Amino acid sequence: EPKRPAPPARKSTADSGEVMRRVIPDIPKSARNTIHGTIKVSVHVDVSPSGKVIAAKFRTSGPSQYFAQKAMKAAEQWEFTPQPDTASWLVNFYFRRSGVDASPQALSR
Repeated sequence: EPKRPAPPARKSTADSGEVMRRVIPDIPKSARNTIHGTIKVSVHVDVSPSGKVIAAKFRTSGPSQYFAQKAMKAAEQWEFTPQPDTASWLVNFYFRRSGVDASPQALSR
């Protein structure tokens, strides 16, 4: 019977092995208390083969310049596992009154 082609490799999203260092913005409680709901900021980062962020730009900066800048500063400090080529990631930051969370997503080239 004919060999079926292998299914395409699944894009990994947030494999813990691929993010070496997560940096979460440190937001004072007084600033978090101004948040209603969730403020999402997405930062697109280009990662060098050594795993360091070499460029970062907003995909969406959200309604607040303050939180956007905090997210950008944090995203620039993330580190990833070294790979043979440059890679692109989307780091989504979620700012809530209760705290800040981040979820990385590998972007296919």
